[in-house]
Amino acid sequence: MLDPVLLKPWQYLSSWFQNLDHPTAFSAAHGESMWDYAGHEPRVNHFFNDAMASDGLLAASVVLSKCKGVFEGLKSVVDVGGGTGIITKIFAKAFPQTEFTVFDLPHVVHGL
Repeated sequence: MLDPVLLKPWQYLSSWFQNLDHPTAFSAAHGESMWDYAGHEPRVNHFFNDAMASDGLLAASVVLSKCKGVFEGLKSVVDVGGGTGIITKIFAKAFPQTEFTVFDLPHVVHGL
């Protein structure tokens, strides 16, 4: 969260709110969306994916402990924007009878 790439949009927040020429403060700061930026900056792509995977571990544990019944009886699940698939891997292990598929941008899933 303290990487300069992620801090820079905060400097554009006020002008972004007043102008709204860009869809996000990130695009106002960098001239493109975060997804496009991560597509050509492997370091940003890597730390963003790691952060999402870390959050996913907590989310998956809560879903499995509180909402497990939602998945029972399903034949297949598609996780669109599923990143590196950490949550899907956990669910697939918990529900081996269900087929799980992860879709994400090419630079996210490259090398997995």
